[in-house]
Amino acid sequence: MHWTRAALILCAAVAGCRFSVDGIDTNGAGGGDMDLATGGGGSVDMAGCMCATGCSTSATTCLALQPSGPVTAGDYQQANLINANVTANIVIDTDSGQITGGLIRPAGAGVLGGVGFRTTTQAGGPGAGIFSVAGLTLAAGAKVTFKGANAFALASAGNVTLDGTVDASCTANVPGPGGFAGGVQMDGKGPGAGKRGEHINGSAGGGGAGYGDGGGTGGLLATQTSNGGAIWGDLTPATFVLAGGSGGGAGGDSGGNGGSGGGAVMFAVNGVLRVGGTIHVGGCGGLHGDKDKGGGGGGSGGAIVLEASSIALTSTAVLASNGGGGAAGTDMSKSGGDALAAVTAALGGTTMAPTGGSGGNGGASNGMPGLHFTNGRDGLIPNAVTGFGGGGGGGVGRIAVRAQAGGISDSSTAVTPDAADSNKSGAHPTVYGVAKFQ
Repeated sequence: MHWTRAALILCAAVAGCRFSVDGIDTNGAGGGDMDLATGGGGSVDMAGCMCATGCSTSATTCLALQPSGPVTAGDYQQANLINANVTANIVIDTDSGQITGGLIRPAGAGVLGGVGFRTTTQAGGPGAGIFSVAGLTLAAGAKVTFKGANAFALASAGNVTLDGTVDASCTANVPGPGGFAGGVQMDGKGPGAGKRGEHINGSAGGGGAGYGDGGGTGGLLATQTSNGGAIWGDLTPATFVLAGGSGGGAGGDSGGNGGSGGGAVMFAVNGVLRVGGTIHVGGCGGLHGDKDKGGGGGGSGGAIVLEASSIALTSTAVLASNGGGGAAGTDMSKSGGDALAAVTAALGGTTMAPTGGSGGNGGASNGMPGLHFTNGRDGLIPNAVTGFGGGGGGGVGRIAVRAQAGGISDSSTAVTPDAADSNKSGAHPTVYGVAKFQ
């Protein structure tokens, strides 16, 4: 987002300047992400207002965040919540509510150890585990990892600073929280799943999974047309589903497994959210098969949702929702690379077998106009009749950043997909918009 950074340089010379990137079109039809402002999108200009979020009817009656998706204002308004200062690694179980490591919380619903927890179902998507605190600081060097099938959401009554790493990516081909598994001798899982490759005389590669953009097509036999996963989901409605990435399809003839999808994380903050660290929800690469089998398709990136009164992405911030690479076909080959917490694309697997095809790179954004690839790249096949194709790369996931009007500043060079990227349908996988306060 070079135009964003240029505006920030100009702002640096002006006291109190804040740069907004609200309202970027997300649906390819000319509409903006402004619908969430209905019913109170910002503070009232009231003399003597004592509220950081702005005032509504009096100088001491504060506007409050009305979170979207699975989170509610009641989550952060519970009694006995703590300000959590996390200086060492922690593991969060999104199914049971247990937290271990540098912050301790036993399993179970309600406020335990000063941290609230509940689960909720989501129509058409995974469950969500919603944690609540009075405020949170994640120190540089500290890392949050996850286990559990539910997507992760945190509701905070006060400011949140993330200088460490929040890692909800697919790891060892286990999907991130709220993500979907790659295919094992079958199609991947999830709404944007890649399809498995066909087998006749040769074997096609599995299709990469889609989400914010489409998955790449595996290296195909002459009888096939496409097996890459479709674009799906939308983080802009107030009732959006918080879900991670889909899984890639398996390679043909019981070939390599598809890569699993990245996870889904949400931070709903009734105050200031500052990100100086990394939030990573990338997908896993597909796995190569045995001799004379197709390679698996890559998993797609997951979802990142940030909502707060104001949001600052510093120069060191990374928001990464990249797809995994597709695997190469046959056994003399490599698996696809897992998505990176960077603007660099995950590489497709390469092959040394003359009958095997290489896998496609995963979707990513490198910040260079004209060189953005949010979709997974296609895998290859050396012979469309007797070859063994590489898997398609997984597409990028989705990112939504929302604050009060004028409250978003972004000096990061590593938001991927970038807000300037558009997918195959012309919409933006990453959106900046207005959070609802009333």
